[in-house]
Amino acid sequence: MFAHSVHGAQDSVVLYSLVETAKANRLEPYPWFRYVLTRLPQLEKGACVKHLLPMNLVPDDVKVMDYFQ
Repeated sequence: MFAHSVHGAQDSVVLYSLVETAKANRLEPYPWFRYVLTRLPQLEKGACVKHLLPMNLVPDDVKVMDYFQ
């Protein structure tokens, strides 16, 4: 209804799942997304990203970053 397409709905499900997984692992979603998105470009193509998943991090790993950097 709100996604306007099947692909939009699927993408929303993935995004909401990541947000809720971060919360379930006591991480703030926005700083966690920033943490992941700043590290992904540094990885080699095909590298494992499991170490960036919320369940593999603790809040101290994801420092609250200044939003205006």
